[in-house]
Amino acid sequence: MDPIAPPVHETQVDGIDWSAALVVREGLDPSRPFVLGLTLDGERIRRTYAPGGLAVRRPVDAAAARALPAWVGTVESAWEDNWASAMALVLFLGGIVGVFAFRSRICRYAGMTVNRLRIGTLGVTLVFLGWYHPTQPTTQQIAILVRELISWATTGGFRWALFFSAPLVALTFICIALVIPKWGRGVFCGWICPFGALSELLYKVTPWAYELPREYHVKLEKVRYPLFVAIVIGFVVSTDLGATLAKVEPFKAAFYSSLVSDPVYIAWSAVLVVSGAFMFRPYCRYVCPLGAGLALGNVLQREPIQRYDLCGDCVKCQTDCDFQAIEDDGSIDRFQCFQCSVCVDNYYDPDGCPVVLQYDNEHGFTVDAWRDPALVERIRPEDRTTEQQRILAERAVTDGGETALYEGSDDLVPEGSVVDMVRQSAAGDEASPADTNEAADRSDDAAWPDATGGEDDA
Repeated sequence: MDPIAPPVHETQVDGIDWSAALVVREGLDPSRPFVLGLTLDGERIRRTYAPGGLAVRRPVDAAAARALPAWVGTVESAWEDNWASAMALVLFLGGIVGVFAFRSRICRYAGMTVNRLRIGTLGVTLVFLGWYHPTQPTTQQIAILVRELISWATTGGFRWALFFSAPLVALTFICIALVIPKWGRGVFCGWICPFGALSELLYKVTPWAYELPREYHVKLEKVRYPLFVAIVIGFVVSTDLGATLAKVEPFKAAFYSSLVSDPVYIAWSAVLVVSGAFMFRPYCRYVCPLGAGLALGNVLQREPIQRYDLCGDCVKCQTDCDFQAIEDDGSIDRFQCFQCSVCVDNYYDPDGCPVVLQYDNEHGFTVDAWRDPALVERIRPEDRTTEQQRILAERAVTDGGETALYEGSDDLVPEGSVVDMVRQSAAGDEASPADTNEAADRSDDAAWPDATGGEDDA
């Protein structure tokens, strides 16, 4: 077989766009099954062809040929060649999701923070999915999905082979689709993405640290959404146009360098990689169209990250969050959150979280503190779990009425403290300006809990 330039603008083989055509000069009998081997983005793909569309080699294959769609035969060889890698990837992704699901319990048992566990996971991800078995999803797959959905709606055709020809990438997208409805895109972006792992680990090992002022961060974080839309529209209009726009992603240069020769693309990719040594994940936060597309799926997220009602008054988590995903009122921007779990570590820290410290001063910290209605009341209503909502509902029934805000927690908050002032404000404080100033003067003398666990002489 000799490669030649295609005679048309775009050449399609079984619905997949290629940039070259193959001419068979001799030695091929089209009446018998044959295998076509291709290398795409560094991954070897083999497709088996036969006169009927599916190569039948064993009796069991004949039964499968009658039961399965025709496109299965076009990707069968690719999955056979990569079955070991596919199984390893399934186990790897399953392990990461399992660690993420039980991250708080694991870290409390091991005596470490969730974020430290995440950093260790990123190191394994970079080696396994970045260099050993390059498995970096791109915006191209999402754009092709949108294009196929449009084609299905207009002509009734949907080419599944486009998504299953690369087994490892297909499995990764299946994992993403499964976790987004529960936890959002942060599981992939913050724990699995190979390029994100490369950028963050590079930042961790270098001595430089620069952060944009928040006013510029808020503006730049929206740039990735127009990029995502442009790439999707580009692929709908033309595969060549979409592929050109998708060069904003540096993934090929980072993990498939042997396939890259464009000096402009290499230079752009180098800038994005090197910038990660000076800033915390600049590409992920401001440029990545893949992250933008996955972030749109966060509207389905059903498990919120819990926040106390006083989180707007305490800026500990906002200061600690490198992703700058925490708003001034203490709430979390789910479209920007990477599930780094710094705020989760603080939330469960009896020696660092001011709200838990106030609780601890009176009651003493226990592992079941978050089942106490007095503390559950301090969690923002929209961030309460189903179990915590049930606890408050049972308390309301037991007390014979609606549970009031902060009910039963007066003894936890010293009068005149900053916490007391915020509580009164949230409950509709009707005090006069003079009273407020007097309370503020008293709060200056009140000791705020420090990071080691309590008030001075409290």
